[in-house]
Parts: sequence; C-alpha cells; structure tokens
Amino acid sequence: MAKLAESVYSDALFELAMEKGCLQERMEEAQVVDRLLSENPELLRLLRHPQIEKGEKAQILENIFRGRVSDDLTGLLLIAVSKGHADVLSAIIRSFIKKGKRQLHIGEAEVVSAAVLTEEQERRIRDRLLQLTDYERLEVEYRVDPSLIGGLVIRMDNRVVDSSIQTKLDRLAGSLKQIQLGKPSQTDRKEV
Repeated sequence: MAKLAESVYSDALFELAMEKGCLQERMEEAQVVDRLLSENPELLRLLRHPQIEKGEKAQILENIFRGRVSDDLTGLLLIAVSKGHADVLSAIIRSFIKKGKRQLHIGEAEVVSAAVLTEEQERRIRDRLLQLTDYERLEVEYRVDPSLIGGLVIRMDNRVVDSSIQTKLDRLAGSLKQIQLGKPSQTDRKEV
C-alpha cells in the first residue's frame, strides 16, 4: 500500500511538472524538502502522530512550506498527509526526484577511494563515467575509505565496479586457498 501511494503521488507531481515545463524547478524544491525532512525527523514524527488532528498537521505544513516552495509541491504534501500518508512523504519526494533525474538524463554515482582525490582526479573520473553512460550530467559523491588500501569502488545504477587493492588481495587469497585445497580456482579452470 505504501509503495502504491509513493508511486501515485510522485507520478502526479512529475506529470504536473512536465505539463507546466518546470521539472528542474520542482526537483530543486523537492531536494530542499527532502533535506528538511531528513534533517528534522521530529517533524515526520509529528506528522505521523495519530493523536494530532489532520487540520493541525496541515497548518504545520502550511507554515513551513507555503511561499517557500511551489503551491504544487505544498499541495501534494497537504494531500498526502490528509490522506494518511505522512509515513511515506520522504519516499514520495525521493521517488519524484529520481523520476526527474531520469527524465533530465542526470546520473548518480558514488566513488570510494583510499585517499582524498584531487579535483583533477575527480574531474577525470566524472568525465570517464559520462563517456561510458548516456547521462548528460552526473552527480558524484566522493568518499574516502582507508581500508581499501588503494584503487576505487564505483557504484552507479545498481552496479558496482570494484578495482580496490583490498578486493584484488581478497581474490588472490581465495585463489591461493583453492590451490591449497587441491581445487582449481576459477582462473585455473580451462574450458573444454
């Protein structure tokens, strides 16, 4: 039921934004709303609370969002809460953002490295990922994980490319174990 509500509301906002030709603006507003909801879990708890009247919840939303985001987005939030879907507000907003990014050919990637990358390295990685995909723009989150020793782990579109030294060492250790046990490793097997 929650997944259906998420889809219905995000589809409605997406179609309205497309119809009005303001998808980019609505996405920017939705990102602000998403950040606000993420940073203020007490607001979501308040909107979900069964003992708070729907009218009070609507007034809270009006006070926070009216005049700060479009009437379309404010209206969507009000309708969702009035219909008892406050528990999926964040999911609705994120689903809308995801649909908008897909429409605008904006990709997302996470790059994890063993050390902080220079701006030039980040630019080269982003440019290479853009060459390998159909995206026009790419939003990349760079993180550092010293346990990688070296190399990179790149996550994008439900795929993971792991070229970290740690993974290569783990694979080598697995191959050596197989050899010790007398079993050929995947790399030692020959096709017949």
